[in-house]
Amino acid sequence: MGSGGSSAQKEKNAAAVADPSVREEDAVAQNLKMFIVGTAGSGKSTICKQINIGFGGGIDDDLKAQILLQIRRNLVIRIYRALQSFLAAAEKELKDTMEGIMFYEAADRLQFVDDVQLLGMEGRDMGRLLCRILLDPSYTSHFETTSAKNHEEVLLHQSVETYITKTLLEGKTDMETEDFTFQKLFHPDYSLSFFDIMRVRLSTVDAQQSVFNYEGREWSLTDLGGQVHLRTTWKVLETEAGVMLFIVNLADYLEVDQQGKNLLEVAHDTFAEITDKAGCNEKPVVLVLNKCDLFQDLVKENPLSNHKLFATMEPQRTEKGETDEDFYQRSCKEVFRLFRHTFRKNYRGEHSATEVPIEYYVTCATDEKFVENSMQKIMMSLAKRFLSHLKSNGFL
Repeated sequence: MGSGGSSAQKEKNAAAVADPSVREEDAVAQNLKMFIVGTAGSGKSTICKQINIGFGGGIDDDLKAQILLQIRRNLVIRIYRALQSFLAAAEKELKDTMEGIMFYEAADRLQFVDDVQLLGMEGRDMGRLLCRILLDPSYTSHFETTSAKNHEEVLLHQSVETYITKTLLEGKTDMETEDFTFQKLFHPDYSLSFFDIMRVRLSTVDAQQSVFNYEGREWSLTDLGGQVHLRTTWKVLETEAGVMLFIVNLADYLEVDQQGKNLLEVAHDTFAEITDKAGCNEKPVVLVLNKCDLFQDLVKENPLSNHKLFATMEPQRTEKGETDEDFYQRSCKEVFRLFRHTFRKNYRGEHSATEVPIEYYVTCATDEKFVENSMQKIMMSLAKRFLSHLKSNGFL
């Protein structure tokens, strides 16, 4: 590109080169807005919670109450589904036994739980029931010997195995002590931990805005909902300066929507649509590859190279010593390359498409370093964008 542009802009750029403080102000001042975008279920609300806990005002009491109630709901639902799986597999062995009666009664109770039964003293009784289920040797054995068949079952098995492990490691048998994790979680005075807050998903019902501070600067954070009916709020991306974080659920490569379309393809098409709009494809972008813990387990049995979007990707090179960890890392990079290619193809800015700054970060819900590391990626993207701007105007 040439060194065109208004004389006022040239003077501003020249001042930025001469004075680092002017350079910093010019590079960042118009980009102190962060927009978090992605399809439904990608994990945007978790990312926002991590940022608010790390640098913002934290989580208020009302939201904590919502989170705790949702955690209890999720536990009951997952253990109920796991119990159904167990009962179907062990129907003959449990028939007409006292143990079987206990399990079937527990399943009936869990099936019809409402929010009232998850609060107060009734909630405490629910915690005791879950402990009794998880401590039963037959139930434990079932999940040690049964393989997951799909993404939903992977989630279910991971959850239940985690619950069982936690409960068994506590090594207690006295249900009256109320020292078990689940009894504590359902106790009226339970206080949420960082991991509790991160693991629960609350759907975005409208564009959510908050403020946080990073290195002495105030940023505004906007969570633009991923559901189709909320996408009218995405118009702000075309008109307001800022940084865009696009969240991708890596585990979506195995999932389909109600129309039968692969969810990773839906995310990619959505990203292509957004970055093809004027004003969107000139923003600094950080691609956040989320739910890497699930993805790492899934690619072992269901290689990304089998997906049609990655038809040119080599399968795992086991004969060359490529480990599962190496293949997982390569798979993450392939997902990034796909989105980067689309971003560069849509770019209509002032410098070479190959120089377009787009960064990526791989994370999951319990990544305690997410905020610091992702902010470094954001600042890197901003700096690259500014330097490219100076170069295209003939100052570098």
